[in-house]
Amino acid sequence: MSALTKARFANPELAFEDLLRSAARIIPLSKTMKEEVDHLRNWARDKAGRGVDFVLAHRRDAVGVVECQWNVSAFDATALQVFRSYYPKGRNYLVSPSGEPGYAKRFGAHEVRVCTPSELRA
Repeated sequence: MSALTKARFANPELAFEDLLRSAARIIPLSKTMKEEVDHLRNWARDKAGRGVDFVLAHRRDAVGVVECQWNVSAFDATALQVFRSYYPKGRNYLVSPSGEPGYAKRFGAHEVRVCTPSELRA
């Protein structure tokens, strides 16, 4: 049962704790549909195996790129550079749970906004 449904039965207000309880019971697609997810990952990469993590389609001529990395210093911008050679317009994000305030950093010719997941959502 979803958090929203449970909250409506128990209380008319949806609480953050309701969402956390429901999220804890979710089985990720990476486990339930592993073969399909692996197929999509392979399809989304170029012949050299490069690919960006997420694409945000804002407009037809501008797409955002989101790369996820535990350690910002370990980020390899090669896939971003290849992607931007095909789609030059859009914002670039590097999301990391570092806890540091967001900042801009250059990787070659591309400016990337380094931020936490909550800053990306804001």
